[in-house]
Amino acid sequence: MNTKTLFLWGNNLTDAQLQDWHFVADAIENGTYVVCIDPIFTQMAAKSHKFVAIRPGADMPLVMAMMYVIVEEDLVDWDFMREHSCAPFLVKDSDGLFLRMSDLGVEPAVGDNGAAVDPYVVWDADANAYGELGAVANPAMEGSFEVEGISVTTAYSLLKDEIMKFPPEYASTLCDVPVETINELAHLAVDGPVTHRVGWGPQAYDNGIHPHLAGAALGVLTGQLCKPGANYGPAPWLMFLGGNMAMQASSAPVTSPTISNMYMADVMASNEFNGTPVTPKALWVYSGNPMCTWVDTNTLRDEVFNKFELVVTVDNMMTDTARWSDYVLPLAHWFEYEDAVIYGNTYHVLYSGQAAEPLGESKCDLDIMRMLASKMGLREDLYPASNEEYLRSYFSSPTCEAMGITYDNLVEQRVIRCFPENYRLWENGAFLTASGRAEFYTENPVADGYVGAVPDLDREHLPHWFEPREAWPEGELAEKYPFVLMSERPRFRVHGQWAYNRILREIDPEPTVKMNPADAIARGLEDGIHVECFNEHGHAVAKLVYNEAIRPGTLVYPKSWQSDQHIAGSWSEPLSRQCDPVAVNQSFMDCRVDVRAWEGAE
Repeated sequence: MNTKTLFLWGNNLTDAQLQDWHFVADAIENGTYVVCIDPIFTQMAAKSHKFVAIRPGADMPLVMAMMYVIVEEDLVDWDFMREHSCAPFLVKDSDGLFLRMSDLGVEPAVGDNGAAVDPYVVWDADANAYGELGAVANPAMEGSFEVEGISVTTAYSLLKDEIMKFPPEYASTLCDVPVETINELAHLAVDGPVTHRVGWGPQAYDNGIHPHLAGAALGVLTGQLCKPGANYGPAPWLMFLGGNMAMQASSAPVTSPTISNMYMADVMASNEFNGTPVTPKALWVYSGNPMCTWVDTNTLRDEVFNKFELVVTVDNMMTDTARWSDYVLPLAHWFEYEDAVIYGNTYHVLYSGQAAEPLGESKCDLDIMRMLASKMGLREDLYPASNEEYLRSYFSSPTCEAMGITYDNLVEQRVIRCFPENYRLWENGAFLTASGRAEFYTENPVADGYVGAVPDLDREHLPHWFEPREAWPEGELAEKYPFVLMSERPRFRVHGQWAYNRILREIDPEPTVKMNPADAIARGLEDGIHVECFNEHGHAVAKLVYNEAIRPGTLVYPKSWQSDQHIAGSWSEPLSRQCDPVAVNQSFMDCRVDVRAWEGAE
């Protein structure tokens, strides 16, 4: 409601996050100007004041070009940069780390909390000498210097070097947004308060980290953070951390590695991960349906699931994953047991009471875990005897006591607010970083385990452009598979949930794929026929829907239809499991396919 301009980056709120759309509608009525940036003319785009059609996977160059304009026209919020960001920090040329007083031989002090205090070093623009952060009134924002023989450059200078690689004329060739539009967006981005709300579209490519590094840097550069109506980020996904965390703590150190599903096929084939011997034998699946919602289903089935000695799935419906399991344990629906909700798009702790008895032999996860632990001979005191006992213990903590949150109060009130009124992230510039400032420069980028390609961590300090792996208009793959395959989050399901709801299937009866009529007519494909979208990874057959809102050269399908609801294949088959070794993300949008009329048996 306080936002003057709202940027929506790949965020189709009207369908994908209905629970938040009404806030945007209220803001529009209150005078907020909405800019929707998306490859597709979505329903959210239709509700916006300005729609910017962008090439898939090219959000980062657009953001960088906007910052180019802001820097060139000196529209930077220097006060915010100086007082609340890492802009004046000195970065060592030798190792890319921030220069601290300990690098100059000063022993770190001990803070009030017992932690070491090692001040950052900045350059005093008035005295032309170095000094401690906080003791220098006018730290230099730009420049390279020598500090006792150590070559350093300000973090802002390094960011600026990257920004200046993207003049609007060049960025326009990458993101397919006109130069005049880039200039207009840059000026909107500094006329605050401005909120940038990011959806799950821009991150779903191999280069998906960097649009967000750039976007966060844009928020810092313009000072559009920490204020009413000013923010950058996705939907607020909050968690109440004031409970008795010992209830979730492991009783013994965890010694096995955590392995991304993107690498499991390699681990199953080699029995090692990053040089450590690993022989996975059993898979326990709960709160998920990987055979439907993860990428590269054929490899996941043949090279992972089929190589486990035992696969167990706990669910309340017969999902794709359940069908490929050795055992399926029937899970009670959340209306059939007592629980509490402590995280999500909410500022509250919610009580979820039992509304009905579980059907058949179904049980909640806690009961299943308790029974399994008993059969394994584990200590009975590790698992509470009931959900009520668990909740009573969880809400027994000093934080809960101070906030008046107890099990009995929660049962009585049903909902208790656990975040302050008018809560906003990083209020008054209190960032949850080592420096307490907004850090657009990542000092210690790491790769969370990788197989194959060695990550280039030097490029991860700052926003860096590299093309999507598949979703780019050039190269042999684009010639072989001319369409970028994109997904959308439909309003008739949440991931794989509600797949077999009979009323919803009357409204939305079968898998579809949307295509621009010009593309379809050029290939002789009629509206309403069944088509096959395919590449070397797999295929999916769906009903073709003409839709002029679809960008030419792209196809759009609704996520998470179960495989038995397709005539053949499934939407997760064509999606590659290859990934950037730092992002290690499922690149749902970074996919190319061809399309043809389906000639198989229906």
